[in-house]
Amino acid sequence: MPKKKITIENLTTTVSKLSSTVNGLVTTVDELVITVKEGFDEVSEIKQDVDILKQGQEAIKQDVDILKQGQEAIKLKLDNVAYRFEIVALEKRVQRVEDIVLARRRKS
Repeated sequence: MPKKKITIENLTTTVSKLSSTVNGLVTTVDELVITVKEGFDEVSEIKQDVDILKQGQEAIKQDVDILKQGQEAIKLKLDNVAYRFEIVALEKRVQRVEDIVLARRRKS
């Protein structure tokens, strides 16, 4: 192959083309950096949203636990209500027996 003559004009054209290619690559890298940064920013926002959801979930869990405790307290009170009725009935029966015994003593 015959050697090409290298002229200043050819070198200038080659350097100009290379410079334009490098500028294009720099622009592409800059755009890539911006895109990656935006991606990280979005991930950070999503992580914040997930953290907020976790806090809300924990608050709901605590509220449910409080409701369960309240429900258990209500059940215990309702269970005791039945016993109170029985106690009241027994108190009435005892009072009647006491009245009968006292009446018999007074007669004797």
